[in-house]
Amino acid sequence: MYLHIGSDVLIRTEELIAIVNLKGATDRNSINRRFFEQIKREGEIVDISDPQEKNAKSLILTTQQRAYLSPISSHTLCKRLQKFGFLEGMKTIDRG
Repeated sequence: MYLHIGSDVLIRTEELIAIVNLKGATDRNSINRRFFEQIKREGEIVDISDPQEKNAKSLILTTQQRAYLSPISSHTLCKRLQKFGFLEGMKTIDRG
């Protein structure tokens, strides 16, 4: 199964590690902010949002040593996964 994460990009659900809400994760947590800055420095982020508009809403981590910045909210992406039963048995944290 594939998950559409925006801008005509699909990822295999088997490769999915985490979907992170960027606003909450990097605003309040210095560890998350340092992790995000490190993967940006190492060039492992594929930005499929519009960098000029700064509309990235979520960070998607995959097993392929790649991360994506998506313009689609983490909530919407999780709802897409839930629709097909992919969140069963997975831990979700919503700190809105």
